[in-house]
Amino acid sequence: MSQLIRPLKQRVIALSDIHADVEAFIVCLRDCAHVIQKKEEYRFEQHQPDSDLYYQLSLASVHEPDYSPDLHYSWTGKDTIIVIVGDLIDGARENDSAKKANGVEEVNYYPQVEIKLLQFINALNIQARKYDGGIIKVLGNHDYENFKGNKDMIQSYAFSLDRNNKQYYRNPDGTYESRETFFKFGHEGYRLYQETLGMYIMFCLNDMIFVHGQIPTQEFLDRGVTIDTFHTINQLLQEPFTNAIGKELATYDDIIENILWSREYGDMEERTLSTPQQFEKHVKESVDQFCKDEESIVRFCERTHKDVPSQSMRIFIGHCQQHTVHQDPTPRSTLGHLCYRDVTEEVFDNKSLYYGLPDGLCMTENKTFGIVTECTNPKQNGLFQPQIIKLDIGMGRGQEYMEDYLSLQRQSLKESDFFRPRAPQLMEIQGPVMKIHRSTMENMSIHMKRDAYRALPKKFKSIYDIKKRSDEESIKNSPKNSPRASPKNSPKNSPKNSPKNSPRASPKNSTKSMKSILESIREIPKNIYSSEYLNQSPRFSPYQSPKPSPKTSPRVSPKPSPRTSLLKSKKKSPIKSINYTNKEIHDLILNKIRKKQNL
Repeated sequence: MSQLIRPLKQRVIALSDIHADVEAFIVCLRDCAHVIQKKEEYRFEQHQPDSDLYYQLSLASVHEPDYSPDLHYSWTGKDTIIVIVGDLIDGARENDSAKKANGVEEVNYYPQVEIKLLQFINALNIQARKYDGGIIKVLGNHDYENFKGNKDMIQSYAFSLDRNNKQYYRNPDGTYESRETFFKFGHEGYRLYQETLGMYIMFCLNDMIFVHGQIPTQEFLDRGVTIDTFHTINQLLQEPFTNAIGKELATYDDIIENILWSREYGDMEERTLSTPQQFEKHVKESVDQFCKDEESIVRFCERTHKDVPSQSMRIFIGHCQQHTVHQDPTPRSTLGHLCYRDVTEEVFDNKSLYYGLPDGLCMTENKTFGIVTECTNPKQNGLFQPQIIKLDIGMGRGQEYMEDYLSLQRQSLKESDFFRPRAPQLMEIQGPVMKIHRSTMENMSIHMKRDAYRALPKKFKSIYDIKKRSDEESIKNSPKNSPRASPKNSPKNSPKNSPKNSPRASPKNSTKSMKSILESIREIPKNIYSSEYLNQSPRFSPYQSPKPSPKTSPRVSPKPSPRTSLLKSKKKSPIKSINYTNKEIHDLILNKIRKKQNL
């Protein structure tokens, strides 16, 4: 990956701070980036949850025979590069996370979920690198502190059921590892980071720098730290770990800590500079000093110095959550131009920048923070070019607090202010074109369950007020009985909706698609989350085929015989409703297994 010269217009996707939330990560890749799709025999309708995913995640161990590392997803992104800008693991927040009655973290906990996340990334990379695409793991402070075995971090941020589990993972030789040791240098978790496309303390591509906190502060720049320093650190991280490698990495501890922990770029309160103009000048001077060696830039950033001046390098960071509009209503900037919206996602590009106060209810432009930008470079092709892009929007549900849920219940906090900014989202970069793809709240409520919040009684219509459907309704609306799923109406067989002719997939149709998009935007109701809008039939796409599953699985009822009416079939799926909690799903699966054993 790092040895290839990348074209400036190659599609690059950036997101950060997953914090072990596999469901949020999949919404990003499937519904926002459109780089994965469910394998044919496991596909589902977009307005239904991925019950197969819940089954996979609920398995007690990655050694279970039913477990599949790719979670039954295929890579469809061709040569797209996905960059995760740090903090893949540590999904809890000690005693602050939203709790269930038994004191266990909310729904995003599953057995060995951090292992499943890393194996999922590596499984997709095996597929993606055939097309010169893939997922890059950039390290964050949580990742690196786990490598070092930081007990305080583990006790504060690892899931409570894992923290003191001495049999967290079974090694091939039959011995067990605790959660505390699993991710340490040289152990199995560390090797999961190294697999496929490796891991990076800082990743650079063309005119883009991806780093969790920021580029080195002035103190380290004055000591001679340059972009070439991190090329050396990256090489050490790719090598099989030995004591000698560990000692050499330890000499860079203060530099690594500086770029992973510093918040000067992401948090305005951490700055000593008083005005935005002073900060922007400081950033450009720092980047120019950091990238002063042109040969290092060519080697490390995979570009020639003729492409972009070093002081105009774009910097993508995580680490500092940007979604707290209800806590910090200060003017900020983000991509403002609405160019596409449907029931699954909304897309904003850099034809305009919005600067001002947040407004989570605005539907005509992007006033939701969300992904935030700061500082600007000269326009390219009439498009605004922000220099700092802040990607951490707190999408991991372990970072949600019960006090927030109670504020939502009391209506002192609006759902549009809390959920819309932290809905799964990412930044797409393709040359000078930049786009924010954000999941709609409706789509998020289907594919990211929040049991603790859902259980709270509410006196208002909530996005999580999803009623249980009867078996007859479920059968009536199943893919097999849906007119959309018939061969004549199937998007797969429709030339208009085929991937080859899709506006997303064909640059030739971009002008035509933009006109149709603009026409559709004019007809969007002011409140996209109104009942009138949400009751429309979901849009199917090549990414979500409505075809019924031809195979049976532990999650799907066997196909009834032609002589048997679907309504009279006694065989039903163990997961009937999207309102089941994880514990109920787990109990259903166990009961089914026990019944088979008794037979």
